[in-house]
Amino acid sequence: MCQVNLSDIKPEELDDYLEDKQNPSATEPVDKTQQDIQRINTQIVYNDDDQEVETPGNSDEEIKEELESEEDDFSTEELQEQQQEQAREEVLEDDTQEDYPEFASSFQAVRWAEQNNEAIKIYYKTKSGASLQRDFEPHGIYVSEESNALVVGYDRTVNDIRSFIIKNIKDYQFLGEKFNNKFNFVPN
Repeated sequence: MCQVNLSDIKPEELDDYLEDKQNPSATEPVDKTQQDIQRINTQIVYNDDDQEVETPGNSDEEIKEELESEEDDFSTEELQEQQQEQAREEVLEDDTQEDYPEFASSFQAVRWAEQNNEAIKIYYKTKSGASLQRDFEPHGIYVSEESNALVVGYDRTVNDIRSFIIKNIKDYQFLGEKFNNKFNFVPN
């Protein structure tokens, strides 16, 4: 649906616009490509006297080629992946975080997620300083020989078992998804 900002309409055109909105004409539907061609092909500019001046754009064939090339830029699989990622991000942006307790540290949040089989998105800083974002199912926590607390679990992002140093988890978000353990964690 096209939205029009009324402040963009000239005062002398406002009455015509409002009348058209109240009494829409029963015109035949226009092909989307044809609408795009019309939109791209004609640019309306105003001269120094605030009079409309139409300037020609590209030819219809050039515009069709441009529109077709834009459609070919994304494969169906890539488009589905983008849609899934957007849906996942929308879930994270929802108020679902209000359903979870607040924690003073990443350690407490990861421990809670592990105990409650809750998937979690972690924002992690590697030893080399690189930033990672992972969807993670925590299965257990242990302390390494270097005295670092680590969480072990299933990393959905790489579809494999991974461990992360908990103090390097800079932020987290609960995904609002329960998980079943993929393996049995037995600490040393």
